[in-house]
Amino acid sequence: MALCNHNNQCLSFFYNQDLRKCVLHRKLFYSFFAAPETVQQGWKYYSTQDGGTKICSHGYTHSRYLEFCFNVGYVYASIVSAKAACRSIGGQLSAIHSPEKQDFMEHIMDGRPYAPVYIDGEKQPDNTWRQEDGSLLTYFNWYPNEPNGDGNCIQLCTGDMWCDVRCDLIQRVTLSFEE
Repeated sequence: MALCNHNNQCLSFFYNQDLRKCVLHRKLFYSFFAAPETVQQGWKYYSTQDGGTKICSHGYTHSRYLEFCFNVGYVYASIVSAKAACRSIGGQLSAIHSPEKQDFMEHIMDGRPYAPVYIDGEKQPDNTWRQEDGSLLTYFNWYPNEPNGDGNCIQLCTGDMWCDVRCDLIQRVTLSFEE
């Protein structure tokens, strides 16, 4: 178990005391996500909530690797209402500002029940993309032929690449939000 606690990319692990085996994971297994199958009995799931320099609010998980607190959920909503819901609990939609954060999001979202994932970013009148806090987006992972003018907001689409969508589009989505 100590191995996982010293690996800052590890968010969870399965441990079998009888076999003395530990399987590290870079994702959490929420009840609505598919957990990995195990053939043998005796496996127990653990989440690594400690370590790092940031203390998260209740319900949030700390990524020691990227030093931020996040949570995952799913809703039937537009991006506009999803942003409002995140703000109401002191958070915001997750922003992807680097290849490392993109990779992290792909791992924690693997097995999600709804393919689309709303992320922070909105097209501005000058054709730049900005986060809700006004920060300029400089990292992009657009799907081929995107953005195609469908909308001014961003979501993860097929293959976890980005596509532009209408901000008022209501659909079943997975949310990742952070403090």
